[in-house]
Amino acid sequence: MTSQLFHIRQHAFSDIKIVGAYRYRNEFQIVPVHTDAPKPREFYGKWPFILEFNYLGTEHIAIDSRRRAVATAKLISLLNALADAHIFPTPRSVEKDWVMTPSGGSYYAQKGYTYPVPSGAGFLDIKEMPAIRQIQADAYYQGRVDNLGGFTLPDNIDEMLDNYHAMSEADRDAFDVAAHWYGRYPELEHISDSAGLVALVTALEAIAPKAVDHECPQCGNIDGVVRGFRILLDEAVPGHEEEKHQFYKLRSRIAHGSGLMLNEFGGMGGGSAAQLQDSSKLELETVVHLALRNWLIPEVRAKIEVVATKISARPHQASERF
Repeated sequence: MTSQLFHIRQHAFSDIKIVGAYRYRNEFQIVPVHTDAPKPREFYGKWPFILEFNYLGTEHIAIDSRRRAVATAKLISLLNALADAHIFPTPRSVEKDWVMTPSGGSYYAQKGYTYPVPSGAGFLDIKEMPAIRQIQADAYYQGRVDNLGGFTLPDNIDEMLDNYHAMSEADRDAFDVAAHWYGRYPELEHISDSAGLVALVTALEAIAPKAVDHECPQCGNIDGVVRGFRILLDEAVPGHEEEKHQFYKLRSRIAHGSGLMLNEFGGMGGGSAAQLQDSSKLELETVVHLALRNWLIPEVRAKIEVVATKISARPHQASERF
């Protein structure tokens, strides 16, 4: 079976309107849809855009379909990790849901989005299109972004993408897992605040160092997980101390079945164990976004590894409070 480079154009969606174009080298390109394409009426909605990219495919239809799906998922996750917006794939056409008609009725309809994508080989010409606005990176990742003018990117986006592609395969795989869970946060949070929080923490755990490489007779490797989590946050996310303190405590209680976020029961409670502190989701999301972005910086990863190695070399002590 021979592999070859294929170029694909397809729709994706952003919760912020995309009014400009952006191309990263010969890897991928973001292009706004035609002015006549269907769009939401709300400011925050799933705004369609054209996502085109190259991937290593094959003439074998079934295998190529799988490769294209993997390449799409990884690219969308990467964009979620680097952009101050939530990016969504095209809804699966096999899914159905109840929808409202303009006249006020209801019917059970198939999910999906369709509008002709421009044909032709290679990347679309974007010379006459406005560029996606770029904002100073530190302000961007601290949430100081004005999205009224549409989708934006940090001004170091090329550098961050270069860092991603320059990583070792193991580091890139870990980042892909972290970016996947961060990208799934919006839909999981929509279903359950508790599930959303676990997704955010799982994203961090994917790139956190394994601070203990031996089995502790008292706690297994739980202390190592907590310490690795703490090392990542201390080195990759300066400040935000209160959010970092609450983060793992909340995740542990939810993931181990001892409670849920307060509003899972409509704010009416469900027993004292269910009423955990309702931390600011926006601040917790900011912490994860910063951790993923900073982990792409080689110097930050190197510092995390040095600290983790030093701590792992110390004699194991009894359970450490996060």
